[in-house]
Amino acid sequence: MFTCPSSNAEKDTYGGGTNAPINRSNFTSSKNISYSYQNPYPGTSAIGAGFKLNNAIGAEFAVAADMNPGTTNGDNVNSPSSTSSAKDMKLANTNNHDKDGQNILYGDGHVAWESNPFVGVNRDNIYTAASNTTGGQSATMGMGPYDANDSSLFPTDDAAW
Repeated sequence: MFTCPSSNAEKDTYGGGTNAPINRSNFTSSKNISYSYQNPYPGTSAIGAGFKLNNAIGAEFAVAADMNPGTTNGDNVNSPSSTSSAKDMKLANTNNHDKDGQNILYGDGHVAWESNPFVGVNRDNIYTAASNTTGGQSATMGMGPYDANDSSLFPTDDAAW
């Protein structure tokens, strides 16, 4: 269910048995997931800045997408800016589709194919946390959102669990 058909991910069997999924709190391994989801754990400053992950988020807010590529194995989600060339932008695209782009689930429920990760509210990089009020991106992957408009989708495909 959480594996993109275009990825190398493997469907999770949850150790077998029909009741196994209800007795689990995580995937068997990182091989069993190929999507990233909005970090649902904002810090107090993000909450103070209006962050809420609920049904009131805007249509441009990225909720989930193909797996965040992270910063290892030739990937660097922090490297490009919203004005980078298409070649440089590929460093921050998911590996699920050979770095050509990613499918993204937005706040209003629609899914769209996007050729770069700068598609959140105000051209936010959906795979990183914003670091300041001017919308600059941070090398602090894994951190919660910065404000109400900051998509920050995790996990990355960097680490095996």
